[in-house]
Amino acid sequence: MTIQKPIHQSPLLGCPPGTIYVSNNLSDPFASFRSIQEAIDSLPSARSAIILIAEGDYGENVNVTRDAPLTLLGQIPPTSRVNEPKYSLSSDDNTLLSATSNLVHIFGTNYVHSGNDDATSAVLTVAPSLNASLIGAGPTGAPLQPLRGNCDFRAYNIDWSNRANVILANRGCGGGITAWKGTNLTDAPNNRYGVYVSDSKIIRSPDANSTTVTDGQCSLGRPWNDLATTVYLNTFMDDSIRPSGFTPWGGTRPTILNTTFYAEFNSSGPGGNVTARIPEEHILTAEEAQTFTLETVLGHPSWIDFDYRF
Repeated sequence: MTIQKPIHQSPLLGCPPGTIYVSNNLSDPFASFRSIQEAIDSLPSARSAIILIAEGDYGENVNVTRDAPLTLLGQIPPTSRVNEPKYSLSSDDNTLLSATSNLVHIFGTNYVHSGNDDATSAVLTVAPSLNASLIGAGPTGAPLQPLRGNCDFRAYNIDWSNRANVILANRGCGGGITAWKGTNLTDAPNNRYGVYVSDSKIIRSPDANSTTVTDGQCSLGRPWNDLATTVYLNTFMDDSIRPSGFTPWGGTRPTILNTTFYAEFNSSGPGGNVTARIPEEHILTAEEAQTFTLETVLGHPSWIDFDYRF
């Protein structure tokens, strides 16, 4: 139902009754709304809803505060191979097999000013209130909010990006690629909260300022507290990465405690050479890396649609 229809045909053909169609193309006669947020705000609070979004670039920040189920569907090209998953990762060679390209791009332009919370730059926020969306919300961050949020929100075939027009290319590597604040087992028993980077590439931005030196300058991460966890799996790293890999918290915290967990498996590229990594880092074996999978970290959560075929 998300495949683009011929121009004379309703894009809602084949969609469930009640599906709302959004298009920012002013000449599209089928659209009920020109803005995604306007469509969301129009929804009654007590029933599930589906919003179909037409091809286009949507410059807006999307906020979902309702607790009733909501699905956002982006249109896909008529040539999409419907019977294949959008992507699949081969466990043998980690090859990314793309079956389609997203036609819907939602972007924001907000960036974090001094004194602002990171949540102000989010392009998509799913939370019952602003206070509930603040970074680090919970027992070790912003106060918990006595509000019920959305536990059945889904978005398919949509690219989300922040296009803030700020000069970040000359900042170098700053405090590291990751900076994680862990949560103790008392507040969250058996938690495996952390940063997990898998089957990815870490490369210098092609639009970085030519005068910015990144070779050997970027750390894979630093702690935000002594419970930080960061794991890289099957990741290509260019020569921007420091030979030592990770760095300490800094300042008055020059050491990495044994409650901090840093690890890599099968890193490749010039920055993937682990021979000079700090002794506190764990270089995983293939068997050890199997303990860091989607299922072992997240379980099999109902909010991930494992069977989705766009």
